[in-house]
Amino acid sequence: MFDETFVYGEKLSPDGSLLFEPLENGIIIADAKAGLFLNRIALPVGLCPNYDALVSDGRDNVLGAC
Repeated sequence: MFDETFVYGEKLSPDGSLLFEPLENGIIIADAKAGLFLNRIALPVGLCPNYDALVSDGRDNVLGAC
């Protein structure tokens, strides 16, 4: 699909419907139940492949990338 490098730290949305998969230079959003690609968000900076790249408190619709 894409020639991308995934990094550690995938997260589910609070309701479990979306899966956020971090890449070195973006985030892929997929339908967690159907396993279908929905969107790709490009990031202006790279994500660190050595740490949990995405952070969520699981209570709201905010997802942090580091």
